[in-house]
Amino acid sequence: MRIDPLDFGPNAFRLSADKGTNAPETDFVDTLRQAVSQTNETLKKAEKASVDLASGETGNIHEVMIQQQKADISLRLLVTSTNKLINAYNELKNLR
Repeated sequence: MRIDPLDFGPNAFRLSADKGTNAPETDFVDTLRQAVSQTNETLKKAEKASVDLASGETGNIHEVMIQQQKADISLRLLVTSTNKLINAYNELKNLR
């Protein structure tokens, strides 16, 4: 019977806690990049729906208006988030 000594080094607890989680690690830049990409896709869908309505390919104005509102809300959220990030960066810069 073999008994190994316990390793309580500085990373022992962190590594054992990380093994139990299956959530992928994403950093802030990837999350922001994904938000910009999703907003861009929403804007493209709204623009395509508007063009289809104007060209007569679709007659459902309700769906077009829903797409436009989704795009508007996504863009406002992204702009507000960006402004908050810039304000936080400026506050941190002023602390220096």
